Amino acid sequence: MDVDPRVVIGVLQTVLLVPMFADRLGDPALHPEIIDLLVDVVAAGLSTKGDTT
Repeated sequence: MDVDPRVVIGVLQTVLLVPMFADRLGDPALHPEIIDLLVDVVAAGLSTKGDTT
């Protein structure tokens, strides 16, 4: 996967901003699960599985 590093930085910055806007992101009781899933999705998207092209 060939991605502009600026895009990767933007995605990581977005993840880091989530806690600042937690009050706007659904049920507060679910925030830990929401953040865990978001981080898992982003990590999966940034990693490759055997594809080195």
